[in-house]
Amino acid sequence: MYNHVCGKNFRRGIKTVFKWKQKTSIEKASVWSNVATKWKFKKDIRYRIINEQY
Repeated sequence: MYNHVCGKNFRRGIKTVFKWKQKTSIEKASVWSNVATKWKFKKDIRYRIINEQY
């Protein structure tokens, strides 16, 4: 019984870690894309103002 519970928790832990890793990688990608777009549209002040609001 104890081993069974441990196994369940261990698997759940792996799942949460995987989800967390996915989330961080997605966040990093979005940050990089934001940086790229900001750099690309640096001259467009309107776009920068819209970006800063979010």
